[in-house]
Amino acid sequence: MKKTKVSLLLLAGLISISSFAQNNYKLSTGYSIIINGGSNLHDWKENASSATGTLTVNSEANGTFSITDLNFNVNAKLIKSSEGSIMDNKTFKALNTDKYPSITFKLTAPVKSIPSNASGFAIAAAGTLTIAGVSKPATLHAKITASGNKLEVTGSQPIAMSNYGIEPPKAMLGALKVKDNITVDYKTDFVQNN
Repeated sequence: MKKTKVSLLLLAGLISISSFAQNNYKLSTGYSIIINGGSNLHDWKENASSATGTLTVNSEANGTFSITDLNFNVNAKLIKSSEGSIMDNKTFKALNTDKYPSITFKLTAPVKSIPSNASGFAIAAAGTLTIAGVSKPATLHAKITASGNKLEVTGSQPIAMSNYGIEPPKAMLGALKVKDNITVDYKTDFVQNN
C-alpha cells in the first residue's frame, strides 16, 4: 500500500513538472518604437531605431501561458528626432547617453494566465524602467497577440521625464521648451528561438 501511494505521488509530481514547457523568444526586426512629445511651440516625434529584447514563456497545461522573464534594451544613442540633428543632440545631452547609452525595461513579476490564442489580450507587466541611469518601478500596459511561434506586444506608455531626473530640453535661447510628459508608442514582435 505504501509503495502504491509513493508511486502515485511520484507520478503526480512528474505530471505537474511536465504540464508546462518553457520557450525563449527574441525581438524580431521590424519593430516600431516612437517617442511622442510636445513643446510650447509644436509637437515632435523621435524614433528609437535600435533595440534588443528577450522574453521567456511558460506554457501551462490549462491552455494559458505566463511571461516569466522580459528584458528590453533601447540604444539611446540611436534615437532620431523628426526635428533633425539639433534636437538629436539635445536628446543625447538630456539622457546623458555618453554615460548611460541604454534605456532598459526588466520584468520583476510574472504575467500569468494569458490565453494561448490571445488576440489583443490586455496585460500589465510590472518591472523596472531605467532611463539616464535612474531606475524606477514601472507597469507596462500592453496588448499581446499569440500566433504560432510569434508574440506581438503593442502598447502606449506615458513617461514623465522629471521622474528620471531628466530636465526637458530647451532651444532657441530658451524660447522653445519641451514638455515634461512624453508617450512611447511601440509595436514589437518576439519570435521563438528554441
